[in-house]
Amino acid sequence: MCLQILNSRLNFFQNLPRQEFTVVEHDPNKLVTKLTVRSANVSTNGILLSIVGGDPRHHFRLDSHTRELLTTSEVDREYRSKYDLWIAAIDQHAQPMISYANVVINVLDINDNKPRFEMVSYSASVAENGESNELVLKIRAQDSDSGKNADISYSLLNDGTDAWKYFRIDEKTGEIFTITSLDAELFRECRLSVIARDYGSPSLSAITVVKIEVLDENDNSPRFSNLFHGTVDENSPPGTPIIQVTSYDADFNSTLEYGLEGVDADKFSIEQHTGLISLATEIDREKVCLLGNTCSLKIFFM
Repeated sequence: MCLQILNSRLNFFQNLPRQEFTVVEHDPNKLVTKLTVRSANVSTNGILLSIVGGDPRHHFRLDSHTRELLTTSEVDREYRSKYDLWIAAIDQHAQPMISYANVVINVLDINDNKPRFEMVSYSASVAENGESNELVLKIRAQDSDSGKNADISYSLLNDGTDAWKYFRIDEKTGEIFTITSLDAELFRECRLSVIARDYGSPSLSAITVVKIEVLDENDNSPRFSNLFHGTVDENSPPGTPIIQVTSYDADFNSTLEYGLEGVDADKFSIEQHTGLISLATEIDREKVCLLGNTCSLKIFFM
């Protein structure tokens, strides 16, 4: 190893330009370099070497016999990517002299960290009948590694449901878009599984879940299931129930309210929420019904 002398009265270290060295993270007991010392006054066997700075956690050691600089533990680049070690050389004379040298060690990354999403799960909403290519949300993952080991691509996982067919994700930005308009009557909530994958070798990945609520719009008209016919005895008292009509609305959580209209509407009442039709007044078949024994009502939704 060639090192620049920074402060010395004895030329213990070879007086050559400083060099930098590299080690791979998580690779203990590996040789970094072998130190060479010299002295015109004392035997080099009597010169002691030690690390005096730049390594507070003792990730490196100097072998006193071979003068090899070694890693002592699993160096983690995510903790520290560069070490600036100070090494002292001191003789064992009655009046010892000392030299210092600086060793720079760069830690090379391996792909030992998988991507991590900023949230455990994500949620968003989108209105039904919206435009295609509408931005729903953006998700993001990070990777503690460096270089291509930290570069991330995003994709949707085909989990066997139809929901993933209605969305796409930008593999670089993590933005999720609609592919086509959505129908809340078909999908009230879509669950997407998103994969974040790095470009290391081997590649590491993580998965998160995105829940997308499809917001309902009032885009379906109420419908009656069929025509309704009811009978009631003439002279029955007001409030006598006759028939209950039923209807449906394909919109989610729709609330229907009923009303009556027509020439005979004043003779009947309808319960606003249940659709139960009752007599509002006594009816004399021979006097009130225009069609003989039949009264015609039109039911509407309010």
